Amino acid sequence: MTDICIAIVTWPTHPARLRYFIRCISAVVRDVTATRHSISYVCSSESEEDPRAQWCGRELETAADVLGIEVYWREPPAHLGRNMNAAFRLGCERGRYVLMMQDDWMLRYPLDLSPGIDLLDKHDDVDVVRYSFPPETMGLRTDGKLHGWAKVDVHGNWPYGDDPHIRRHSFGDRFSLHKEEGPHGISDPYLNGLYRKNNAQVVLADRRYFGQCSSISSVINDVRPGHAAKRYE
Repeated sequence: MTDICIAIVTWPTHPARLRYFIRCISAVVRDVTATRHSISYVCSSESEEDPRAQWCGRELETAADVLGIEVYWREPPAHLGRNMNAAFRLGCERGRYVLMMQDDWMLRYPLDLSPGIDLLDKHDDVDVVRYSFPPETMGLRTDGKLHGWAKVDVHGNWPYGDDPHIRRHSFGDRFSLHKEEGPHGISDPYLNGLYRKNNAQVVLADRRYFGQCSSISSVINDVRPGHAAKRYE
């Protein structure tokens, strides 16, 4: 078992989604390190195809193999919550901690995960280390610092996010795993509510190391206004 497993979530339903995976995950493999710890990788991918777009499953396997990442395929139907949970469970089998990574978050700066791992090792009460987070203008609030790491006020907006973050194995027991039923996007408000209810201890990295780079959604049945149309632009 490694010290940390980077667990990647993907769904290669469109050529653009394959490009996002190659660009973003190549940058992670190249520029994310753990100078005092060991890293492993795993990828959980949906297998449901979209008849209106080119399926890129074989190309995904080839790209992942070049990067040294094993791909595990989920049975349909696809659902982001189920895939996040599948990736997390795979990560828990391989690492003491799990960095959750969706395939369209682009690394902006070289990142050393060892300081975050050290913090989690020393402070059992810290639940999550976030390496990307919304600006204060969206209502995210902080409340003091822990060894230089800003502490999130969970009563502000968006204490939880699907952007890259380290979790403990106890994440599901302490809060819950992602919703596995319901429309796309249901897990975010659900987990934000549980963070508040259970007083999650979340810290922020010194900068936003990742930014989302996608314009074409992986989701073929996104019911949110405007999202379905963007998929086929």
